[in-house]
Amino acid sequence: MHAQPNAGSRGELDLVCSLGRYREEISLPWWFPILFRDEPTWSVKIKLNWIPSSQPRIGRTLRLLFKSFLYSLILVSVTALIIFLGTGLVAKDTFVLLMFLEGGIGLLLGVGISLSNSPSASKAGEFLFKTAPWSREAERHAESIGLRWITASLFLVLIGVAVSVI
Repeated sequence: MHAQPNAGSRGELDLVCSLGRYREEISLPWWFPILFRDEPTWSVKIKLNWIPSSQPRIGRTLRLLFKSFLYSLILVSVTALIIFLGTGLVAKDTFVLLMFLEGGIGLLLGVGISLSNSPSASKAGEFLFKTAPWSREAERHAESIGLRWITASLFLVLIGVAVSVI
């Protein structure tokens, strides 16, 4: 049985529903209960296409979050190693304070980097330091770099909160 509603002119919803017996198509392991081997398998596939251009943005956002989390884990491990080498043990209070300090400094740097190429800051830099005039491409690049700093720093603060709760 297949059910598929009309997707409409913009393709908001695409629903595919399949019901049936698939015992012959899949091989069940020997330890799978015999009771369930004879039951029909219900397979439902739902595909949602809300905005066609949103899928690359979601992928980029997930990559950004994953990379930022890895960067923060590297910084956490380096900090813990330095504390351990310096004192012989990693004190929870010291570690949490350092996570908050590193996270706060990173948040400030990320905001500074993002605002460094805003039109007003670029105009001031052009007037005072004879730098290149403002460009939209430079502003986007600065915003993307600043966003990386902000998300990695946010993970540092969250790790500090998590360690302080434990």
